[in-house]
Amino acid sequence: KLYASDDGRLTRAEYLKLPERATAVAVRDRPAAYDAFETYEKARRSTGASDLCDFVRHLHRRVVAGEVRDADCRPTHVFIDEVQDFTPAELELVLAYAGDARVTAAGGTAPKLT
Repeated sequence: KLYASDDGRLTRAEYLKLPERATAVAVRDRPAAYDAFETYEKARRSTGASDLCDFVRHLHRRVVAGEVRDADCRPTHVFIDEVQDFTPAELELVLAYAGDARVTAAGGTAPKLT
């Protein structure tokens, strides 16, 4: 699960071990990319700011914990277009919220419906 850690972020070791195609950042550039991420995180935390990742993580935890459970709000079918533009965390959130609903995803240069 993406949110196994307390802060919902990959450690440096986890990030560097990702398969080559798991991220758009070339393997050779990942140490520098993670350094930039750590600089950003330090600045963000020092100001008390939050970002989209914080929002997704918070909402994900609420959905998984069952805090968002109004039956009238649960979908019966979820359609995801441009799925390639979703981060893994965003996609996991949508799937967690979908629950038992059917999910149809499309995207890429040759979209296919399932």
